[in-house]
Amino acid sequence: MVTDSLVINPGRLRILMGLASGGVQEFVQLRASVRLTDGNLVTHARRLESAGLIQSTKARRAGRGVTTFAITEAGRTELRRRADELVDALRGTGQIHANLPEGAEETVEDWID
Repeated sequence: MVTDSLVINPGRLRILMGLASGGVQEFVQLRASVRLTDGNLVTHARRLESAGLIQSTKARRAGRGVTTFAITEAGRTELRRRADELVDALRGTGQIHANLPEGAEETVEDWID
């Protein structure tokens, strides 16, 4: 299950949007487009990949390691869901639905990432 805090983090949201609009991208290209440091990109990408929202592929080219990233269908669906929520909120026609387990209540700690 994808939690709200996973996707609404600005760095992870930029990665998802960058991959959704730019297709498969090499690490250097993605880093430049989302303007994250190497460490931040790696950390956020790992979280997104462990949730099944993106996938990475490592290969060797001219003796050097090259990592490429792509958004998964689940990632595209989640990004679309978030965009729909925002548009509905702007129109005044929707409600924000947190992805919480049945019967759970959201706490301040849920927003600490």
